[in-house]
Amino acid sequence: MPDPAVPSPTFPLGLVPGVVARRWTKVWAERVRRPALEVVPVEEHEQVAALAEGRIRMCVARLPLLAAGGLGPEGLHVVRMYDERQVVLAPRDHVLAALDDHEAVALDDVREELLTEDDLAPTLPSRDRAALVAGGQGLLVVPQSVARAHQRKDLIWRPVDEVDPTTVALVWPRADDDALCQEMVGIVKGRTARSSR
Repeated sequence: MPDPAVPSPTFPLGLVPGVVARRWTKVWAERVRRPALEVVPVEEHEQVAALAEGRIRMCVARLPLLAAGGLGPEGLHVVRMYDERQVVLAPRDHVLAALDDHEAVALDDVREELLTEDDLAPTLPSRDRAALVAGGQGLLVVPQSVARAHQRKDLIWRPVDEVDPTTVALVWPRADDDALCQEMVGIVKGRTARSSR
């Protein structure tokens, strides 16, 4: 955790793959100015560890949250932001490319081709997972924003049925809550500068 007696020149906000913070950084710059908002990319497997280690103050994370670095879900504030549809990521030459962009795929139709957690190292970054799919190693179910973030000519994605959406949330340690954290909560929730909490 950062030392509260030493002011930091930045406020590091972690973002998991697929999350875009342009609107929030603009509002922060207008409303807070100092410390500057520093956007720090974090993979899903490290979202809680980055908070525990003090590399970031808050994180726009994907649920569920797993304990890491001595910090568990019970030690975190969690503000749910939105749910996100999941899609199946496939190589461009896969039979799924024949479907319309918005035509949903039945999970049972692709289940045997899906890469599982047993096939992937837990710390493998999402861009490397996408590269495995592009290389024909198998298919992958990912949030739609992750598929967009790793868009490339040799990949396609299609909506997939029977898969629960993922939930994106703003999370931060209960022990590290302050006015800046609450300001960020207001920003991501779309509160105006004059609205009350």
